[in-house]
Amino acid sequence: MDSKRFTTNPFGELTLTEEECVQLVKIADALIFAKFEEYEEHLNNEKRVDLGRWKKFTNSGPTTTYLERKSSSPDSKLPQLLMVGPLPGSLDDNMFGLVNPTIEAMRIKSSYLEDFSAAAVLNTIIEPTVDEPFRSVVVKWMEIDIPGASIGIVRNRDYVFIESTGILRLKNGERVGYHLFHSVSFPQVHDLPNRVRGNMSFVGIFHQESPDRTDCRGTGIMDPGGDMIRVMAVMGMVQATMAGLKYSYCGQMKKLAWLLEQRHVDAKQHGVPVAGSVCVTCSKDIKRSKFGGFGKSNTTCKLCFGAVCGTCKVPKTLSFIASDLELVQRKITLTGEDRAKLMEIAEELVLANLERYEEHLNGNKEVNLKRWKKFAKSGPTTSYLERKSSSPNTKLPQLLMVGPLPGSLDDNMFGLVNPTLESMRIKSSYLNDFNAAAMLTTIVEPTVGEPFCSVVVKWMEIDIPMASIGIVRNRDYVYLESTGILRLGNGERVGYHLLHSVTFPQTHELPHRVRGNMSFCGIFHEEAPDRTDCYGTGIMDPGGDMIRAMAVMGMVQATMAGLKYSYCGQMKKIAWLLEQRQAGSREKGTPAFKPFCVTCMKAVKASRLSGPVGTCKLCFGAVCNSCKISKKLSFIAPDLQLSQRKVNFCVKCMIDATRMDTQEAAREQFVYKKSVTPALYSHSVQSDMSTCSESAMTS
Repeated sequence: MDSKRFTTNPFGELTLTEEECVQLVKIADALIFAKFEEYEEHLNNEKRVDLGRWKKFTNSGPTTTYLERKSSSPDSKLPQLLMVGPLPGSLDDNMFGLVNPTIEAMRIKSSYLEDFSAAAVLNTIIEPTVDEPFRSVVVKWMEIDIPGASIGIVRNRDYVFIESTGILRLKNGERVGYHLFHSVSFPQVHDLPNRVRGNMSFVGIFHQESPDRTDCRGTGIMDPGGDMIRVMAVMGMVQATMAGLKYSYCGQMKKLAWLLEQRHVDAKQHGVPVAGSVCVTCSKDIKRSKFGGFGKSNTTCKLCFGAVCGTCKVPKTLSFIASDLELVQRKITLTGEDRAKLMEIAEELVLANLERYEEHLNGNKEVNLKRWKKFAKSGPTTSYLERKSSSPNTKLPQLLMVGPLPGSLDDNMFGLVNPTLESMRIKSSYLNDFNAAAMLTTIVEPTVGEPFCSVVVKWMEIDIPMASIGIVRNRDYVYLESTGILRLGNGERVGYHLLHSVTFPQTHELPHRVRGNMSFCGIFHEEAPDRTDCYGTGIMDPGGDMIRAMAVMGMVQATMAGLKYSYCGQMKKIAWLLEQRQAGSREKGTPAFKPFCVTCMKAVKASRLSGPVGTCKLCFGAVCNSCKISKKLSFIAPDLQLSQRKVNFCVKCMIDATRMDTQEAAREQFVYKKSVTPALYSHSVQSDMSTCSESAMTS
């Protein structure tokens, strides 16, 4: 199913006067109350169906659908339909499943019910409230795919309709829910090419009879228009009403997805508890295989984070509008004195490196080749190792990295700053600098005035080649990370990034890892709009008996990751801007599609070979294959799975995105803590998207 069909509004904005809104509500209420009275009569008649008027057509379990006999309405082209019988689930579950007042809610509902193929919200008249969460009145458009339409035998049907939902009371005070679809027409909602505009009117009444059983009575008629064969039209009506059997399931899945999001609010920032090795349901020991377990996240409950065995595991396919935490937290508690001492250590190390950088600038950036030996080069950026003669007693040499990095200072800082577990995972998806991590404690958080300033204690694990077969062991590090902005003597801004190993009684060594030590500090100074000078020094002792050459290469790779900071920052900006631009489209859809490339103005059209027309996900304009710019962006989805997707943009939006205010994006993510989720796409967790999981720590 093409997700674009759920985000593009095929019409211009539908503006209704207050009088028109009042009139539409009156029409809806009149239809609902008429059917409400019929339902009370149905109850008083012990739910008997008049078989002189109605002829049984089909049933699904105890729920039956009837068609009106021709003799009861000889002049009508199509018969009315009646559906009666119980639906599974409570009244509230059914109402939660069917109520969909926004385009986002429509897409979620459709992913479970498959009741239409494209849709748009045209105008919202009444929105749900705290007291009436199921009450809504909305004008919508939807399209239903007809078999054979893709090859031109028939044409798809579309409908413009008012939808009304809510709760009423029977004479005895019991609650009943209602759901109305009724076709309406406006000058602005013209007929669309290659569709036939149909008409329909359905009302369903829902009454809870027991804790998991809701009685339903629905009546209606659907005229698909055109020359559709009568039997196809009737089957369409029946399928539309029978979708009600899934309302409760849809509501339960929406509740699960909502609860998942609530439980993970804190986990996005700090990680989750370490999962035990015993199933939380049957208490059976769970053994994790040494082979084939990388990235697997299906051995823990995503709500309580407890371990579950294969027998007790209950998988559900949930739908989200486009976050499985496997990076776990070993939380430590620090006193005020501990925090002050750590900040003092960080400040001393950073200021010492800032002084060295000023000396480096005063010396015209020349490197003392008597002390430093060139080791590796990437473009104009060079890494040096300290000569043995300069420090004969050290097991491993110090490292120096100098040279320009691409991008502005702010872009580089936005790329490297990662004060939360969520931002660590996003950064790692672009830099591949570690494979597991945890937030241990936060000492200083970013602020509105200093969005790049943070001091955090973390843990990370780095995969070592051949560790999976037991030849060597992975290395892990507990360290203090500090980032922020300082000023040179001349007043110019410089950024800093410190990683420095620390130890606490609570952060004991872990099985099958070797605890290493490191100390790195990088200084970043913008020299030109797209060029940032870097001066970084440090040392990494991976511990154990690791071969010296492997240890040195690990140090160099860690420092060279800085070459990707700007790219990471730009991708994070684009993902953030994407979320901002999509905020409105979640509710109302996107502007009407125009079949011309927004960059070169060339006409574009879909074909069987090239597939659907690409659109820029920022301006929603069409882009041809020549002008399309694809970027792989990383997101934390609502179930906390880290996902990567290729997203298309036009040239103008790409340029605008890279030039936007980086600090504002940093404030949104680090200060206001607004997550970047793949909002544009409705997707199932078990879909075909590329998914990247991080390995978890084990106890």
